[in-house]
This record gives sequence, structure tokens and C-alpha cells, in this order.
Amino acid sequence: MSLKFRTRTTNNSSTLVVTPSLARNRSARLGPSGVRRQMRAAGFLAVASAVQVWILTCTLYIFALANDDQPLSDHYTPINSNDGYSTFKEGLRLFQLEEFRDAAPFFWRAVLLYDKDPSNAGLYSVDEAFLPFLKCHMKIDAFTDGLLFIAAESYLRGQEEMGATYLAQTLERDANNHYGLTLSRLVDGVDMSSGSVPNARRLTKIKEIRDRVDISNPVNKKSHLEKHQVIETVDDFWSQFMVEDSTSSDDVTDHSPEELYNLATTHFNAGNLVLAEQRFEQSCVKSGYKLSVACTTAVYIRTNLCMWGRRGSRFDNDMKIIAQVTEAEAKMYRSIESKPDPDQIRDAGLGHHALHNGRGRSIIYWQRGTSVHPHMMLGYPLPLEQSILKRYAAESMASLDEIRARFADNRVADRPSGLPYDVGAMREKFVDQHSEQLARGVSEPIKVGFVACSFNSKAVLYLSHDMFRFFDPEVVEIHVFSLGQPDNPLFIKNTMRGVDWRQRVIDTVDHFHDVRQFHNDHIGLARYIHSNSIQVLIEWDGYARQGERAAGMMALRPSPIQILHQEFLMTSGAQYIDYIVTDKTVSPIQLEELYTEKFIYLPHHFFSKGHAVQNELLPPSHEY
Repeated sequence: MSLKFRTRTTNNSSTLVVTPSLARNRSARLGPSGVRRQMRAAGFLAVASAVQVWILTCTLYIFALANDDQPLSDHYTPINSNDGYSTFKEGLRLFQLEEFRDAAPFFWRAVLLYDKDPSNAGLYSVDEAFLPFLKCHMKIDAFTDGLLFIAAESYLRGQEEMGATYLAQTLERDANNHYGLTLSRLVDGVDMSSGSVPNARRLTKIKEIRDRVDISNPVNKKSHLEKHQVIETVDDFWSQFMVEDSTSSDDVTDHSPEELYNLATTHFNAGNLVLAEQRFEQSCVKSGYKLSVACTTAVYIRTNLCMWGRRGSRFDNDMKIIAQVTEAEAKMYRSIESKPDPDQIRDAGLGHHALHNGRGRSIIYWQRGTSVHPHMMLGYPLPLEQSILKRYAAESMASLDEIRARFADNRVADRPSGLPYDVGAMREKFVDQHSEQLARGVSEPIKVGFVACSFNSKAVLYLSHDMFRFFDPEVVEIHVFSLGQPDNPLFIKNTMRGVDWRQRVIDTVDHFHDVRQFHNDHIGLARYIHSNSIQVLIEWDGYARQGERAAGMMALRPSPIQILHQEFLMTSGAQYIDYIVTDKTVSPIQLEELYTEKFIYLPHHFFSKGHAVQNELLPPSHEY
């Protein structure tokens, strides 16, 4: 018997996986790029989970109301009956008597029997049995046990995908759930969908977990809270769990650090962050802390899951790990060419100021990137004396960004001749053009380009789309190079109430270039921008939109002056970025050495806030 689950979406977002009609596959939902979307602040995850549970509660409540008037049979149906409809009705009878523990197994058996008899299709549905099964658990405050029961049953039936889905939901609701984590370890890396039966010990353990969370089991007919150990902190729980791991015959001692890292990455991409943290940490420790990317990714997950230890002791230690790893990598992989020749300067794409001030006479090289991504490093509160490590992380990304963009089919393709463009030659060309214009008594506007993947309904454009109408067309000619997709017309009509921020930009700027065709072609994009004779190029994404941004393009120097603005609140670490638009609060002048760019200070705030002049904004209201 195989249950077929479907996903219900509203406003492009899938709802919580708890019923056949509401289910979603977390493993399929996230890919590599899902890494950057899944790792949100813990507060957001808590709010999202609360909203999802509220939606589920409302759904179950409405369903219960709809079934309150159904006639009940006085005849008791035994739990081992093969009559699906009679089993379903017995569940309803017990439910209305508020015998929730006794009703639950009847609803579950009705779900399993549904496909056995075709006539059941006209009598009840899987949803009608499944929803009250979960509501039985909610009524006695054991909803997590219900999800875990389904996960264990699914694994025992060889339905690995469904088991993983409900196990993930269990751990999302209760990251410290003892039985959930034990089940996760038992099924970790085991393919049950192939029809192969797990070994007897593993099968017995899964059955024990299923029976332990079965609310109809007489052994469990006490408050479910008494079943779970009271853990004072997350660290207490992990230390206990690791002891259990080390005494198991099915542990991971035979895995190499690299195998553990790959296993952790699989969990990470599937959104199973608790399991991912475990495996990354095991990989880190087993490698003797030499597989540094495993160590730093384990830290990243712990910070997102608020696994901070007693009074923040673990968090403090994690920050020391970040600092020690980055310092060691800088010593190993960072080098400086203090007297570069002209060819080296040109190949590095250095800006004009690099040729004339002390900071720019050296070229910085990195053999490999740091284990900490610069966007991760941005959120780590390192001591002031270690803040240079934030620049190092950005430097390593900038140094290798263009090379990574050329990597495909296990090799780095050759860079075409003539790239990066010669900054000096471009400057001379534009200076000569300007001098000629002055001689003729005319002055053409400066061509300013903005490049980003966020020219659609994202927060950046919400704050910035009105900015473009304040540029003086006699002074600047605005070009926008948009890598992102336009919004769906139905989304604009129904969700945005007809307001299209992208269209407002199109209507305001001189030239709007839809360059989605260059999304994975940084060389083609650089050539296209250069062909438009852009004199000042402003990049909005920084390292904030990994997988979407124009990676490597700025290193090819399509414009003589290149500026970083908006989304990434730190140095790019790139010597081919000349300036950063900031303010004195975000970038105090005394911290100038932490930046590779020169500062362009805005008087009040570095971020544009055009929403202050939007006509459609109304006073706060509860009417939506």
C-alpha cells in the first residue's frame, strides 16, 4: 500500500506537511541554492512554524465541525477489522466520546485500509481519516508524537521518502526530541525504498520507537511530557546523544571525515539541519579539525538553531573556532605581490586609485577561499581586533570569484583574451570624449549602470525603486541590467494589488536591459555592459544572493569605475571595486583598513528608502 501525497500552495508557498492534502517533500524542495534560503534567523523559523501550526489547527477544527453531525454506529468495530469504513466510523464514535487515545488507531487503520477496497472511495477519503488521527494527538498535546509515529510507520513499510518528510517535521517542531533524533540516526544513510529490509536490530529499534510514541499503547497512557527526558540545555542533550551513538553497533565510526561531510551536506540540502550539524561536527572532529569547512559549517548551523550552550559558552567557543580557522587559512593561502608589473595590475582588474595610493600598489592573491563564506562572516560578532578576518573572507571570495565562474565539467575554462578590460585605456577614452565635448560647448550625461538580480518584488527594490526618478537626466543616463525574473502577472494583480515595482523602474530609467540570458555567462554579461560604454557601474548584490548574482562579472572590469551599494553590508574584498556607498555609522573612517574600497558617504543612511515618497502608502490599518 502506498499513500500518494499532494502539495497545496498559497501565494507561492507550500504549507506544513502534516496531512495527505497538505504534504510537501522537504528533500525535493531545497537544492544547493536552497542552502542560502533555508539558513534563516531562528526567530523567523519560529514565527513561520507557529503560523503553519495555526493553519493546521484551523483546518482540523473546521474538519471536526463538519463531521460533528455524522451519525454514529452503536456497534463496536474491533481494531483488527478489515472493513475500512466500519473502522473509520468507530474512530468517529470514539472521537466524539473524547476517547482520543482509543480513536487514533482506528483512524490510522482506516487510512491503511482505504486502498484495499475500491468501494471505500464513495464512503470516506484518506483525508477524512488522516486529519482526525492528527487531531487526536493535538487534543492530548502530543502532536509531535503523531508525526513521529507516521515517520516510523513509513520507514517500517519501506516508504523512505514519506518517512523522511514526517521525521523532518518532527525535528522542526522539536529539535531535541529524543525519539526523533534516535530514529534519524537509525535511518541515516539507509535506503529502504529499494525494498531491502534493514537488519533485525535496526528494525526492532524502529518498532520500539513507533510503539513508544503510539498514544494508544497502554504503557504510554500517561502525560506524554513524562515520556521525554527534561534537558536543561541543548548541550546536555547532545552529550547524552553522542554517548548513545558511540555504543551503537550501527554508528558512523567506519565513515571517513569526507564521507561524513558528504552525508552532512545531503542533510543540509534537505533542510535536516539538526542531523547536518551532527555529521559536520563528527567530520570536523574525526579529521582532527583539519577539514575546516566541516567545522565552520557546523558552527553556522548551531548559530541558526540557537545552540549556544550554557550562558553562551558554546557560542563563545564557536566564535573562537571561526577566528582560528580563518587566521590559519590566511597564513596558508593569502599572499601579497608588493611590486606588481603592469600586466599583473591589468589582470587583477585594479581600479584607477590602485595605481596612485599606498593601498593599491600591492596585489592580493588567494590560493583558495576561506571556509567561512563572507555572508556568514558578516553576522559573526568577532572582537574588534579580529575584524580584519571579515575582510579576509571577502578577499578570498573576490580573488577566486571569476575563476569559479569559469569552472565547469571539472575544469576551469580559459579566459578569453582582452579580459579583464584595461581600466587605464577606458579612462583615457572617456577623458578624451569629455574634452572633445567641452571644446564643442556640449556636455553629455555620464552613463551610470546598475546591475542586480533583484529587480522584482524583493525588499531591496521596495526600498529603492522610487530612487531612480530623482536622477537628473542632464547629468546622468541611467542603465539597469536586470538578471532576475519579472514577477508573475497574477502575483502583481492579487498580492501586490496591481503595483509592479519592476515596471516603475522601467518607466523611470533611460534604458532597462533584461539580461537574463547572461545569468550563467559572466563573460557575455561583461561584454554586453562594456558595449554600452558604461562609465560608472554600481553592483547591488555583493555576496548576498549566491547562485543568483552575477558571479565573476565585476572582476572582468566592464567599467572604469565600479561601486558596491545596498545589499552586502561589508567590504567586497575586491581590488576591482573602487568605491562602496556607505555611511559613517556602518563604516567609520577609523575602520578604513577593513575595506578594499574607498568610502562614498551618504549624509544620513547608506540605504535608499524611496518608500517614503510612494503614493500608495496608507496609514497602518487592520484591513487587509
